[in-house]
Parts: sequence; structure tokens; C-alpha cells
Amino acid sequence: MATPSSTSVIPSPSVASITSFAPVDLSPVTTAAATSSSLPSSSSPPPHSSASLEPVVVATTTSPYPSRIVVVSSATTTTAAVPPPVPPSYNSPRIVIYDNQIDNQISNQKYTHVIINFWTPSYDGWKVDPSALQAAGKKVLISAYGGGVNPTTDGQDPTADAQKLAAFVKRNGFDGVDVDYEDEKALNGNGGEAWLITFTTELRALLPRPYIITHAPQGPHFSLAQFPSGGYVKVDQAVGDLIDWYNVQFYNQGATAYSTCEDLLFYSKSEYTAKTSVFEINQYLGIPLEKLVIGKPVTSDGAGDGYMDPATLAGCLSQAVAKGWNAGAMGWRYGLDYEGRWAASLATSLGI
Repeated sequence: MATPSSTSVIPSPSVASITSFAPVDLSPVTTAAATSSSLPSSSSPPPHSSASLEPVVVATTTSPYPSRIVVVSSATTTTAAVPPPVPPSYNSPRIVIYDNQIDNQISNQKYTHVIINFWTPSYDGWKVDPSALQAAGKKVLISAYGGGVNPTTDGQDPTADAQKLAAFVKRNGFDGVDVDYEDEKALNGNGGEAWLITFTTELRALLPRPYIITHAPQGPHFSLAQFPSGGYVKVDQAVGDLIDWYNVQFYNQGATAYSTCEDLLFYSKSEYTAKTSVFEINQYLGIPLEKLVIGKPVTSDGAGDGYMDPATLAGCLSQAVAKGWNAGAMGWRYGLDYEGRWAASLATSLGI
């Protein structure tokens, strides 16, 4: 997702075995300094070889929560800790929208969660009043970073950033935080996972539930073939229980990626996005379906690729609901849907 330019309108101011897929090192994490990477930079919003991923047991932990059985191969099962339950009000389907300011007409539209983009330490002086939307029953979050911002590579301290962001949330009365981390270089073996784990841990310590914390990874961030140092696989294993859900960016990953219901939901066929459809993320990584919100641009102008017309997307959502998914949808961005038509088109499929 793109960050605001300098000319953007900004509002005044059980022992359990955890499973994964080799190769990935999940030794205890400490903050790490980032270095540069040779990966090419991407256009804004940035895009977020398929290798065979063999399941392995990578860590053991003691959990106070009930356990679930996760099938990790045709011959092997293991027990994995179930994360703490998300508060019931967060488990209902959602229609999430990103906006760069408070637009109070959303009060009368089908959007359930509004995410204001983007906070960075440079924009810490914003003054934002979400109270009108909250009075209409909407949850209002602030999103941090966004496309083109590279906090790890640029050497920002994750603990200090989390402390500033939590104070910003409390000062302005937000319901929580969305973390739109798109530091691709850092996620490719340059400390991105450790940075995110430290950041999320500190953020949740300062913003305990019922504050909401979401992350907005791109679909391939859940692929060890593309992010062999762990990517969001490692992040989820370490701090997934602290994250309420993922607003997954299923767009800007190639002209045909996530472009059909099959590719989006059940079997992602392109090399770059292999095994990162909604149900594949659930199947291979054990991330609960109710935490996988489907992110799409609300119009074809909202992204380089990945757009699906609302009627087609609504049909896909209906298929997913029939298979047991009901996390909801995320739209980028409200500036392309002032009348709320995108949300209205999807609401029936989601039971909203």
C-alpha cells in the first residue's frame, strides 16, 4: 500500500509442538540491525520459484491454552497450541477499508472497520478524532508504515517505535493498530522478522486487548519459498497469538495472481504466489481461517493488478463462507469508493 506523499491530504493532525516448513531458523529472537539487500525495489504500492516445502517440527513450547491437532504430513500429526481466543466482537465478519482521513459518511455505510493510513514517527504529531465513526459502531485503527517505508532497513528501533505508536493510539482514542510492514529487503534475511516480533510484542504489552492489533502482509509473505528466512511464517509462529487478524494484500503480485476464485481461495498457481491462497495458508501453516481477511483494491485504479469486480469477488466470498471461512474483506482504498458501493456489494455474501 502506498504511503502519503508530501502533498497528500493528512488529517489535522499441554506441551505443544509448533510446526513450520524448512528451511527456517526459529531460535530465540532478539532485535537485529538491518543491512541492505540486493532485492530489486518495487513500484508503489510494492508487490508484495516455488520450492517444495517439507513440514518439520521447529520448536517446542508450553501453552496454557487448549491444543489442536495439525496434520503436517500424510504420516505424521503433532499438537499445536491454540492461540488465545479473539474477543467475540472481533470474530464476526468484517469489511475493512483504508482511508487517509476521517470521512464521517462511512457511518452510514457497510464498512465495519476503518484504518487510517499511515503513521510513521515523522507523522507522530497528527491529531485525529475518530469519535463520530466510533459512535456509529465502527472500529477505527491507525495503520503504521505502508509501502515505501522501510523501518528495519532504515535502522529504526522497534521498541521505541512501538512505544510512540501506542502513545499515539491512546492520545487520539483509536481502537487499535494495523501494521502495514513492507520492508521487503529486511524480510529477505536482513532482520525483518526479528524487528516485527519485537515491535508486535511491545505494542501488545502497551495495548492489551480489547485494543485491536492487525497486520497487513502481502500474500507471498507467507511463502518460505520467497522468504526463506521466515517472513510472516516466522512472525506468526512467534507472535501470532498477539495479532487479532491479517488484512492480507491479495493484489500487486502479478497479472494472473489471485485473479480467480480458485487462485485466491484454494490453489494459487503462479510461481511467486504458490501455496499462499487463503485455504492453503490455513492448510500449510495452521493460521486460522477467521484471521485471514481477503484484501483487494476497490476499483481497478487501486492497484497494478489483482482487481476483481465486486460481483465476482462476492461470489468468491460466498464459496469461501460455504467452506467454513468468514473472516471478511479488506478494501484499498476509500478514496475510490466514497459512496460505499464496494462494501454494499460484499455485505450479503458475508452476512453483514
